[in-house]
Amino acid sequence: MKFPNEFYILLLQLISKHPKGNNDYGLIRYFAKSTLWGRESIIASGELVERGLLAIKENKNGVNYYELTEQGTEFLNQYQLPEYLDSFAQRIDASGFIKMITYKLEGKGD
Repeated sequence: MKFPNEFYILLLQLISKHPKGNNDYGLIRYFAKSTLWGRESIIASGELVERGLLAIKENKNGVNYYELTEQGTEFLNQYQLPEYLDSFAQRIDASGFIKMITYKLEGKGD
């Protein structure tokens, strides 16, 4: 399964800044409202671990908890967020939920 670069950036941003978005269940819940299945976020997280952008901080009862690696932080810092993700967020979530959370994570929301 191939994911757009924006999806990786969104996952990294969520894992780095959202207190409940750093684990498998949090990612499933976060993307449940989008056109991307939450389980796909776990597959993508595995790919990000393989690429060295994420590390598994711990595993509790089969649930992975992630943290950004130095390489992941450098990758994420290359983009001006949330502006970079605007069109992607609208494509995967017509409700605006993902765009709203992205702005809040960047301190630009209400």
